[in-house]
Amino acid sequence: MTTEERFIQPHESPSDDEVAKLVRLAGASGPIAPLDEDRLARVRTTVHGAWRDELIARQSKTRRWLTVGVLFAAAASVVIAFAIWGPTRTPAPVPVPVLVAHIDQVTGRATGSPAPYVSVGAGDAVMSGSTVTTSAGTLAMTLTSGVHLRLDASSTARLDSNTDVALERGAVYVDSTDAHPVGSLSPGTPAPRLPGASPISIHTPAGLVRDIGTQFQVRIEVRLGGLGVRIRVRDGEVRVTDTNGVDVRASAGEELFSRPDGSGRAIDRRPVAVAGSAWTWAERAAPLFSVEGKTLGAFLDWVSREGAWTVTFADSTLPATARAIKLSGRPDLLRGLTLAEALEVVLPTCGLRYRIDGDHRVVIERETSK
Repeated sequence: MTTEERFIQPHESPSDDEVAKLVRLAGASGPIAPLDEDRLARVRTTVHGAWRDELIARQSKTRRWLTVGVLFAAAASVVIAFAIWGPTRTPAPVPVPVLVAHIDQVTGRATGSPAPYVSVGAGDAVMSGSTVTTSAGTLAMTLTSGVHLRLDASSTARLDSNTDVALERGAVYVDSTDAHPVGSLSPGTPAPRLPGASPISIHTPAGLVRDIGTQFQVRIEVRLGGLGVRIRVRDGEVRVTDTNGVDVRASAGEELFSRPDGSGRAIDRRPVAVAGSAWTWAERAAPLFSVEGKTLGAFLDWVSREGAWTVTFADSTLPATARAIKLSGRPDLLRGLTLAEALEVVLPTCGLRYRIDGDHRVVIERETSK
């Protein structure tokens, strides 16, 4: 390396010769006169100060980048440490499905979930969380709590438990006559129910419909202003809690219609017949009554419950003998028939007939009576 190319190292101070070189590089020409001691000292001090400032600036810049790198590495290590050692969330336990119902009868086609959706039929089990959908036909099922449910055509219901059903579309009919308050704690069997507690709750877009020992139907209706929910009570009483938290009760022969209005929902009340066309679909969807080996008395009790009819005899001496008559016939003899049609099929085989007398009163009489 030549003299002109030599660099000043950080630990060195500029010498007199080097100062002279700097003066020549600054533009001096010809021989350079020797500098007196005072001027030489001032030049040396100036050059040394500039060199020292540059050196300090470079070292400071290096320290800043080193500090930033150390801080970044420290922060990253903290994040990694937190990810490795920090608290972890325990996933919420997934409820184990349990048996909540059995399918009694299907007319037409019905499907069940979870996916893939499959056709369901009589005898199939329904697990909690399942959704059941009907198309052109109806479906009847019995919950493990003893409550009987029927779905009308084009209906969908989700069974969250054996006491909670969410109606998503269409209509459901409820008969809690056989509901039992005591059950087993083992999986797949009904849980104990407190005395007076509702055996079934139907969840709808308009609110909650709770049964108080009754027969009723709930139907979702699509209106221009939104979804309406119609509740018809055939026997007993229901309690309706709408989405605004308002409680309303309805008894046998009453209808409630929950409809949207400007401030939320409104509930209209009016009387309704407990038999007739409004209930025909539920009668056709009823679990099949097999006449084979049954008595006429058992058949008439079934008719009375399913049709909300009072069954009497025209002759006071007739009940004792008539009710004990044994019936015979193929298991599907009454499939798809209304109650009136079922009476027309069964009674003539026993030498009897019926007539409707007054309000929902069925009178049984001998076929030869005038």
